[in-house]
Amino acid sequence: MALSSVTFAYLGTTIVPHIEGGMRRPEKFSGIFGSALAAIAAIYVVIAATGYWAYGDQTRSPITQNFPKLWPTTVANISMTIHILFSGPLYLVQMALEIEDGLAIAKKSPRAERIWRLSIRAGLALVILAISEAIPFFDDVISLIGALTNPVLIYLAPIACYVKLRGWRNCSKVLLLGLALLLVFGMTVSGFGLVQTIMDIVESFKNGKQSAR
Repeated sequence: MALSSVTFAYLGTTIVPHIEGGMRRPEKFSGIFGSALAAIAAIYVVIAATGYWAYGDQTRSPITQNFPKLWPTTVANISMTIHILFSGPLYLVQMALEIEDGLAIAKKSPRAERIWRLSIRAGLALVILAISEAIPFFDDVISLIGALTNPVLIYLAPIACYVKLRGWRNCSKVLLLGLALLLVFGMTVSGFGLVQTIMDIVESFKNGKQSAR
């Protein structure tokens, strides 16, 4: 379960092509991306290790729920909320860009283009808000969607694209073995996450029915 959560932390890699494409000097992308991943891994290791050392299997998500209700905890919660508000739209932009490309918005006048883009992105946000309010146990449903899609987005698709672009013949046996082991590892830990998510949804429905009675 812990490894499944760690896998989710790297879901941001799905927006990497857009970031690289927008860089002024894309030739520096590899070094910057590697440094960013190393920094993220270090932060997660430190937080995970200290959190488990302090609270063991009673560690909650997010970990600030284990902290005393003091002002540093409030600051941490506010910081996380700001982070989500600014990072969440990055994932939404991917879908918006696909819709905008399909509607050929870039060919419209600058004023019309701005109106269309604003309308589409605001509309997507409102649709997501409506869905989140309408679906019961929305957090469990999102976890289920993530458990089903994360293995493809984080492991299968990147590995398949890498091998396709580089070519089978240009990949050494050691590299192919490493990619295969990484794929097996990713699918295995994601499978554990999927099972736990389904169990949580079943438990939520049971508790919901009992509350209704």
